[in-house]
Amino acid sequence: MFAEWLKDLWKEAWGRWLFLIGLGSNVITFFLPGLPAQVLRDIGIALLSAGFLWANFNVYKKHRTSISQSEQEIAKLDTEQTQKRKAVKNHLAQFLKEGQDIQQEWEYSNLNAPQEKKDWENRAEAYLKKELGESYAVRFRGPTLQIVSFPADMNPKMRGQWGETTAKMAMLNDFISGLPN
Repeated sequence: MFAEWLKDLWKEAWGRWLFLIGLGSNVITFFLPGLPAQVLRDIGIALLSAGFLWANFNVYKKHRTSISQSEQEIAKLDTEQTQKRKAVKNHLAQFLKEGQDIQQEWEYSNLNAPQEKKDWENRAEAYLKKELGESYAVRFRGPTLQIVSFPADMNPKMRGQWGETTAKMAMLNDFISGLPN
């Protein structure tokens, strides 16, 4: 940052300094030909200082504009990220709802449930991989939650699939709650 300031200051200052010193010395020499050398040095230093301040002000304006533009870009990116996270959460909630529907099919021994479950898992996994990354897809594929309680009237052959669906739904729920707003 300091190096940029010096570079910009040099670009802004050197021409103005030369102009101010040249103009000042010409005006002083023309209107006041008998001034002593000390006064001329003091006037030169004053003109250099004025040029330096003028250049600093211009550099400050450029940097302020640059900072303002960067802040606007960051705010825009933040808004886009917030909208994307919201869309991902909504999509995961839709997968959660589909999982609940499949769960009910398992409870009632629907013969289409295994295929629907597989399709649901594949779509959810692909979406997780695309939107959140491979690590989410891997976690979804192998949930750690063990289901030990099942609906009383459920066919015992369906319990494993029902439990697996429930565990994967818990993973989706964790993903939704883990995403920042």
